[in-house]
This record gives sequence, C-alpha cells and structure tokens, in this order.
Amino acid sequence: MVASSPLHRGGQRPHPSATTEQVRALLTPEEWRLVEKHRGPVKRVRKLLRIAETRLQQAQHLIAQQLVGRAATKVAQYTTIISYSLTFIEGLPSKHRKKRRNAYKEFDVRVREQLYLLQQLKREFPVGNETIEEALFTAERLRIIALNRFSGAEIIKVPEKHP
Repeated sequence: MVASSPLHRGGQRPHPSATTEQVRALLTPEEWRLVEKHRGPVKRVRKLLRIAETRLQQAQHLIAQQLVGRAATKVAQYTTIISYSLTFIEGLPSKHRKKRRNAYKEFDVRVREQLYLLQQLKREFPVGNETIEEALFTAERLRIIALNRFSGAEIIKVPEKHP
C-alpha cells in the first residue's frame, strides 16, 4: 500500500511516497532486476511506470472475473509504484537537472496515458470503492506535480483534497 499519512490529503507533505523496500516487496524478482538494470533516471522511471500499468491491466482482468478485492490490491500496488517513481525523480541530485526534467516529462506522459485506464477501471469497480478513487486522485495529483516541476512553475494548481 501507499506509505502515507493524513498529511498527503491536504497537509504539508507534497504527495504520498513509498520506499524502495515497499516497492521491491511488490515487484517480482525479475521485475526488480529489470528496474535495477536501468541506471538512467528516464529509463528507470519508464520501466517502473510500465510495471505500474501492468498492475492496472491485471486489475482489469480481475474485475472482469468479479474478483474485486484482488483487483483493489493491484490498484493499490499501482498507486505505490507511481508514488515511488515520483519520489525517485525528486531524489535525483541537483547536478542532474536535465535528467530530472526529462524524467518528470516521462512521468507526465506515462501517467496521463494511464489515467484513461484508471477512469475505465473506476466505471468497472463498485460505486464508491475507496481504492480506485484514491488511485485516480493520486495519479492526477502526482501528474500535476510532475508537470509543474517539469515547467519550473506552478502552471496548474495541485488539488489538496480528494473531492
């Protein structure tokens, strides 16, 4: 699950975050090996977000089989992986300004594509399912944060509270 606190919905913390250990526990050894193989931040973020998208696709298959609980677990894993991805980008040393900027762009592009799948999943989940609601809110929020950091200014206001 996402390592978060009450702060992530309107307090001082900019977004939910996940540790390397939490993400590593969610990934298979093969997935983690593929992530570790990429030393460049853009390629690493791209790989993490592809794995996250796989979790959404798995959730979609589970929902089709009426396995809502297992699908919710996959969606929660997705949220943790994308949260970690943004935390990873933010942790890049300041001397890698261009690489960080490119990683923010990659994050924005990939998560924007994944929002369509999340919205489709929301329609397939039972109404009011908190896991999908939180995943959609978090993905939209993190994407805006990445877009603002890519541009170097707050061009879009980051929503502080889940509607």
